[in-house]
Amino acid sequence: MKLPEDILFEDKQIIVCRKRAGISTQTARLGEQDMVSLLKNYLKTPYLGVIHRLDQPVEGVLVFAKTKTAAARLSGQNQSRGMGKYYYAAVLLPEGKGGTDGRQETAMAEQGKIDGALQEKERIPSAESLIGGMEQKQYVLTNYLKKDGRSNLSYVTDQKEEGSKLAILRYQIEKILPLFSAHSPIRISSEIPADSTIFVKKQEDRGSLLPFEQQKSLDDALSAYRYALLKIELETGRHHQIRVQMAAAGMPLLGDSKYGSETSKKNSKEMGIREVALCCCRIVFTHPVSGREMCFSIEPSGKAFLPFFQ
Repeated sequence: MKLPEDILFEDKQIIVCRKRAGISTQTARLGEQDMVSLLKNYLKTPYLGVIHRLDQPVEGVLVFAKTKTAAARLSGQNQSRGMGKYYYAAVLLPEGKGGTDGRQETAMAEQGKIDGALQEKERIPSAESLIGGMEQKQYVLTNYLKKDGRSNLSYVTDQKEEGSKLAILRYQIEKILPLFSAHSPIRISSEIPADSTIFVKKQEDRGSLLPFEQQKSLDDALSAYRYALLKIELETGRHHQIRVQMAAAGMPLLGDSKYGSETSKKNSKEMGIREVALCCCRIVFTHPVSGREMCFSIEPSGKAFLPFFQ
């Protein structure tokens, strides 16, 4: 951690900072640094209230309380879903016709449910849905998760299983990357020709749009698009929630050695991605004393995100 440049805000009640990937929020392991010990040393105080946590390999914004009163009020917001948490995630898109294979469709049918407010159930985005407004469409994943304390892993389970907890997140696709290049992010345009020809801007020729897979079907052409930048909003805060739910939906996070598929692990290794491609990019809450709305944002710095933010 690069103190004090990673401190985004500080007053008498709270301190907001950027947690770098690779450091724990709080740990009991002797000799291992964590955010709590670093900040206590920086503030020269014996007390620091932990309001929420991020997994060790995940970077993002964290808010801590400097007083017990502030801690109680912020914890109340967090538990009542009054604290907004937004993430960027880089994922591997599903393979196969229509964006899913049979196993993924079955998994979604059993594990993923669209929020009732949307009035209908949807699968993970199909290849065809990449055309025309996919970036504006929001998807919802609702699962029940259970944590295995011995392995420190969570998994999707049935609502009736003892110890299972409701997990809800919303996501939308911000950008996608073609398989043939990890360095030329493109956006899907709603202005697609009537013949369904797909156009991409090649890295070596950024001045013109060139036809891609012109003679193939729409599904074949879109099969080249494999990586996506998702923007995720958490409604609940479960153990490894985003990593578990996205993996269960057939869209594992790059760099995730615990929940990634064999393909995502292989591609992550080839791309040199060693950290989980997840970043808590924005947090919104009410100041525990002044009552003002507080909002803090960062841009991801992990290798998996670099192509998306060039």
